[in-house]
Amino acid sequence: MANRFGENDWNKKRQQAQPSINRIRSGLEKKTRWYEQIGFLRRCQKEGLVPKGLRVKLPSSVLKSEYGERLKLRSEKRVLKRAISDLFVKIQRMDRKLAEIRLHLNQSLGFTNVWIQKMERWVASSLRKSKAKIKSGLERKLKDLRLQKKIDSKSNKVNQKTVKKKIVYNNSSKKLTEEQMELLALGLNFGLTSKKFPLVEYVTATEDLCQKLEKIGDDKSLEKARLI
Repeated sequence: MANRFGENDWNKKRQQAQPSINRIRSGLEKKTRWYEQIGFLRRCQKEGLVPKGLRVKLPSSVLKSEYGERLKLRSEKRVLKRAISDLFVKIQRMDRKLAEIRLHLNQSLGFTNVWIQKMERWVASSLRKSKAKIKSGLERKLKDLRLQKKIDSKSNKVNQKTVKKKIVYNNSSKKLTEEQMELLALGLNFGLTSKKFPLVEYVTATEDLCQKLEKIGDDKSLEKARLI
């Protein structure tokens, strides 16, 4: 009878701990995915690749210039670095959450640290298939990015257009950055073309001009009538 009562108590205790175990499993699964993503992004960083979701979009008029290409490259490097940093922040937050769950299992439910460690090792081993699936998916993505980079490099060599730059003389006391010098070298007529034509503003300005012309015509006709 004592064994039965002890077994029943253990099963009840185990059922109470199941939500916490599920949370630990979910947290470890997320950490596994984040670590794999960090490895993938670092390989992209090393090989000069940029995933589609982290690419920086610039107007075509800017990308045609050398300055635009360098600006895009620098911006994408920063975005990639920030993405890796954000993943590490997520892992740190998850570690704190997992520590709180372990503390709850130990102090509130009475599970020993040895049992908690064994349970986490068992959960981690059960996530091996999921980890392999994530890794293979990222490997395919990396191969696609490598192939796309080769295609883009070939097309850029064929369609590359040179932009005539002007010499910039800085007669002011202010020290200009490299980006500012490159932008000024494109000339004073260089500007960014808007992606969307301002049709409403154009129509409004045209109507205002027509009304002003009509008003001027009416004023001139009144002056002539007064003179007569």
